[in-house]
Amino acid sequence: MGETFAAVNNVSELALLAALASVRFATAFVLLPLLAQETVSQLVRGAIFLAFGVITLALQPAVNVTGWSVSQWIGLFSKEAFIGLALGMLLAAVLWAFDAAGEIIDGAIGLSQAQVTDPLSGRQTSLSGAFLGRLAVYLFMASGGLMLWIGVLMESFVLWPLAQPGLAPRPAGVTLFESAFAQFAGLSFLLAAPTLVVMYAIDLALGLMNRFAPQLNLYSLSSSLKSVAAILLWLVMLTTLAKTLLNYLAALFPTLLHKMQTLLPT
Repeated sequence: MGETFAAVNNVSELALLAALASVRFATAFVLLPLLAQETVSQLVRGAIFLAFGVITLALQPAVNVTGWSVSQWIGLFSKEAFIGLALGMLLAAVLWAFDAAGEIIDGAIGLSQAQVTDPLSGRQTSLSGAFLGRLAVYLFMASGGLMLWIGVLMESFVLWPLAQPGLAPRPAGVTLFESAFAQFAGLSFLLAAPTLVVMYAIDLALGLMNRFAPQLNLYSLSSSLKSVAAILLWLVMLTTLAKTLLNYLAALFPTLLHKMQTLLPT
């Protein structure tokens, strides 16, 4: 039994502490295309997050909750939710960039109206977006990214302990959110750029052919040709896409907590 468990005699206080320790894990997964409510029941999700919370609580220093007011509890729950959301946003910027790249491509092809339900995130997305989004999640899970992610979340309790009150974000920390959005936008267009170039080349070729032979009406074949070209290009780039994701994750995880320190004091 951890020091925190030994220091708490009231069952209700222990339950509140376990819930408090689980909030950071639960909110860290809110923005990620993992463990969606549509694919994983709330009971299972809650059990997973509570298990992580109990493990973390057992490793925390002794926390004396006797005499804590309602406002103190609310403040701590809000702090844990904010830390979890901020950490989740940094990782989500990389994973969602693959989905966004697919939607950009489908918009260029003219297939943005064809929507499917992504079973991993539980949201509507385009065909290419679903393919690239699932590819990113599968690579993330297969490469051990989930274990690294849980390790980062648990390590964050060393910098920002469970019962640390008065945690105020630094004004200069807004650059953290700006960099996350810039990374999301930059990676999305970087992944979509090769296919977009091919799409525009096909449009240019069809436009020139249609100008000199308008009776052929080649624009009716435009979407089909661009769809086939996009699929072939994704297959050719599959190894490059995998290496790109793994390189971004390898660069992100070692610096994740350091980036968070620009937002939150330790």
